Amino acid sequence: MNISKSQVIVHTELQSSYIPLAYRRETLGRDSNCCEFCGGETKMLCHDLPKCRGGKTEPSNLLSCCEDCRREKGEFTAEEYRAVKLEKIDFPKEVGAMRIRVIFPDGERVEGIVDTLPPLGAKAFYLSKDGNGQRRQIYTEPGMQIIELGGG
Repeated sequence: MNISKSQVIVHTELQSSYIPLAYRRETLGRDSNCCEFCGGETKMLCHDLPKCRGGKTEPSNLLSCCEDCRREKGEFTAEEYRAVKLEKIDFPKEVGAMRIRVIFPDGERVEGIVDTLPPLGAKAFYLSKDGNGQRRQIYTEPGMQIIELGGG
């Protein structure tokens, strides 16, 4: 994905990247100290719309983001970065039993086992809870994250 140079401001033209402590606490609390992109624990933040593209330092434009994802994200918005990451992933159709964590946009987290990864564009999929026979239908929604935790 290419970003036109007209959308990027030279770093020396930017104001300080200082983020007020209240904004940090609000954002990390909202995101449960978890990276927006990989779900790993973090105390770092990034801008959804990067400052180099006109983004503001305000809570609605801040995301919890680990160092690796922050470095990879660079000048992308969160939506653009997710699209780039998805292009790099080869989703297998059958994975056997796999444990996953689902993180909903409101912060709710659910873990369980799936037989197959949901294909891109799927409206819903089923998640089994630890072999107790109960299955929960999970409806996909924008901003939802699915993190692979390993074999079931």
